[in-house]
Amino acid sequence: MAASQFAIKKLYLSYYEILIMKKFLTICILFLAVTQAKAQAVVDTFFYTGTTELFTVEACMGPITFEVIAGSGGDANAVEGGNGGRVQGILAFAPDDILYINVGRAGIDGSLDADGIFVGSGGVFSYSTCGEAGTGGGASDIRLNGEELDNRVVVAGGGGGAGGYDPEPILGGAGGGLIGEIGENWPTWPNAGGKGGTQDAGGAQGTACCGCPTYTTDGSLGLGGEGSGDCAGGGGGGGGYYGGGGACFSGGGGGSSYTDAGATDVTHDQGYQNGDGMIIITY
Repeated sequence: MAASQFAIKKLYLSYYEILIMKKFLTICILFLAVTQAKAQAVVDTFFYTGTTELFTVEACMGPITFEVIAGSGGDANAVEGGNGGRVQGILAFAPDDILYINVGRAGIDGSLDADGIFVGSGGVFSYSTCGEAGTGGGASDIRLNGEELDNRVVVAGGGGGAGGYDPEPILGGAGGGLIGEIGENWPTWPNAGGKGGTQDAGGAQGTACCGCPTYTTDGSLGLGGEGSGDCAGGGGGGGGYYGGGGACFSGGGGGSSYTDAGATDVTHDQGYQNGDGMIIITY
């Protein structure tokens, strides 16, 4: 009788222990589910608006992964401007840091007289009634705790504008990379295309055999150069860390990309895309 009672008691305890274990496992599963949900990455995408957008870093975010894409250069006579560049990587920020987000626009297609566009591209000017060319594409950048060029921590270089001669294709130089691409030259003038921006200087302006008027300019820090020409207008330089040079009768140079020295896992893609830029941050 005693043995039978002991067996029943033992069976009861085993059943009780199973219930406890089930409750424990349920709690563990719920805890893991909540933890996983909290750890899901948040992705914020910024598109071109023509204005600066602000993003405040919070303590819980940790390092931020960035993908910064610039605008492409403007087309001319069905000839494409240079594609905008892309730069990717990871940066760590402090709580309450403010990121100034600037997304570059694609260049203006086929114009006789147009200013540069957001952010920092070169415009075009034709001193005749023909010779439409494309402006440079705008750079895209992230600036830390301020709006000045010195506050930039990531920059993707914009593409150079296309030259305006038809039907000879004169392509704008691709933006991006540590050195932007040279704009395509007029066939008989090997130095007419705008040069790409670098890490130290803006791209040089293109020059033709007989010289160009004062409208054509070099690229500079954050700014693409101005393009010019007569019936074969020169494309504007792409915006960038340093902008591409404006073209004389040819394609504008691409702007260079840049990342702060603290960035990790950095990759550059020159001539990545056609159209307005985009910035994606993941945390």
